[in-house]
Amino acid sequence: MADEEEETPQERLRQKHKKEEKELRAKIQSMKHSVPKGDKKKKKEVTLDIARLEEELKERFKRELEELSEKHLPEASNSVSDVTEMIWSVTVTEPQTRISKAQKRRDKKAAKEREREQRIAEAEMENVHSARNVENEKLKEILVAKGLAIKERCCCNSVVTCCSLYNAIADQLSRQKQQMEMKTLRRLAAEFMQSHEEDFLPFLTDAKTDQYAQYCEEIMSTAAWGGHLEVQ
Repeated sequence: MADEEEETPQERLRQKHKKEEKELRAKIQSMKHSVPKGDKKKKKEVTLDIARLEEELKERFKRELEELSEKHLPEASNSVSDVTEMIWSVTVTEPQTRISKAQKRRDKKAAKEREREQRIAEAEMENVHSARNVENEKLKEILVAKGLAIKERCCCNSVVTCCSLYNAIADQLSRQKQQMEMKTLRRLAAEFMQSHEEDFLPFLTDAKTDQYAQYCEEIMSTAAWGGHLEVQ
């Protein structure tokens, strides 16, 4: 009983903050584990939520400590900077527990990861109203009005399917009910360019070498990305 009576208001608040921070860390871990692997959109949303929760907790801790300082001025001599330092000095480890070097490395890595996620979240929030996002939203509105939409490029396991140019052409053909494999599409493009060499040579950097023949061969037999020649 004597120990409880001697416990200062500052210490009680500190213990309360310690418990709340531990609860938040557990909640954050649960939020991270809830993100499906590879779901970048969900990960971005969770990162923003985590940053918001951490900032709200930090601000509330600071406010409560400042309010306590005003009520117990003779007992509380911490400055605002001291208060801020106190907020994040709280740890969820047991007191007087020896921490292994491996644990220290893990803690340091986790701290860096939290800082990185915080920076990402802040950058995402700043980019919400960036010129690029505003332009994209405007473009989407125009396309929706015309019954169109931006189709994201899909990269499958086969690298042959990962060329945006040929993907776009294949997609347009499929809309006309003409299904064509990527390999066939690339072969047709190469054969056409080989039979119309004089139409494409002027667009090469060096028309006096075998560069053109090599270019056509790469179109047909490799996963090289489509370039300006095919667009001609």
